[in-house]
Amino acid sequence: MAATVIDVSKTAGCSPATVSRVLNNSGPVSQVVRERVHRAIRQSGYVPKNPPRQPTGRQAVSTHGEVVEAIDVVLYRHEPIEPVSIGQDGMQVGPMSNIPSEAMFAPAFRLSNSFYRHIVDGVLEELRRWKSKAVLQISDDLMGKDFLADLNTPEKRGMLLIGEYSPDLGKFVDSCKMPLVLVDLLYDGLPDVVTIDNHGGIASVVEHLVSLGHREIGFVGGAGNPSDHERRSSFTARMLEAGLSVRPEWMSEGSHHIVETTQRVTGLLKRSVRPTALVCCNDWLALGALRAAEQCEMRVPQDLSIAGFDDVDGAMFMSPALTTVRVPTMDLGRHAVRQLMVRCSAGEKAKSTRGCVLRVRTELVVRQSTGEPPR
Repeated sequence: MAATVIDVSKTAGCSPATVSRVLNNSGPVSQVVRERVHRAIRQSGYVPKNPPRQPTGRQAVSTHGEVVEAIDVVLYRHEPIEPVSIGQDGMQVGPMSNIPSEAMFAPAFRLSNSFYRHIVDGVLEELRRWKSKAVLQISDDLMGKDFLADLNTPEKRGMLLIGEYSPDLGKFVDSCKMPLVLVDLLYDGLPDVVTIDNHGGIASVVEHLVSLGHREIGFVGGAGNPSDHERRSSFTARMLEAGLSVRPEWMSEGSHHIVETTQRVTGLLKRSVRPTALVCCNDWLALGALRAAEQCEMRVPQDLSIAGFDDVDGAMFMSPALTTVRVPTMDLGRHAVRQLMVRCSAGEKAKSTRGCVLRVRTELVVRQSTGEPPR
């Protein structure tokens, strides 16, 4: 019986997907693993089916050795990651570290990367319906010469860009020659954007807190990300609509890192006049706020209510369990694939047609971190 990709993966001691990435010369694979795969191919005598159709940048090898259409899925990360884990003493936050691309979805970072992991899961699920595969790459430099040269080969079919916001996003969009869909990356230009209803999500949190009786509400946000700006502007608008003041000294904005957020919010909570509730731009910022409340010996929610945004995997394990806005992350991935397929089918017309913005609806999830304000 002829050898298959599965046989090669067993001999090499890796997954069939890793063998596929080596055969396609795409995606993150260490040199050691790559050499093991090539050695296993030689030992097993494996030959891909339909050899005249050599895999190109728009194709991949399936686990059965078949050549199928492939979409480039690029996850952009450049910030260090704080590993988050759940231990006997609750949620633990490790020191920030720059991790290699092949470790991005390793168990140690499963909670930290759950938002992007679920988007990728949605992408993979939808691509299976289209009988397509994903060529997953993790990049920390969108303007890298080798990276752009690989993406812009003529046979490429299309690309999804996921991940952190980059100041180089506009330059990358101008440099990308294939159909492109941006996933949760706001951009005003030609590419289609599949993102979140940030305004509706923040509105639901403010309305929830106001309904509990809160009138003195602060905001904890990031800086430099257009999504953060949308959530901040929505918070301001909803507060003013409710007839409430937006106090600058209660607006804590900076990096998305948990430890730094804890330090910032601790300073806010030590003020003589402080808010009774905090709306946080995402769940990891909310974790920083929870840790700040603990340092200030404030009980949540009796002394301070805290709400987040995203409903990451760790939200329900925070202490207390976090009230947050649930984002259907897998739907982000599914809709991104569908939109890209529309772009691909449009051919040359898509290159000059202004893109659309598709927003997925959110849902408020009320848990134990919000309650009535202190009397």
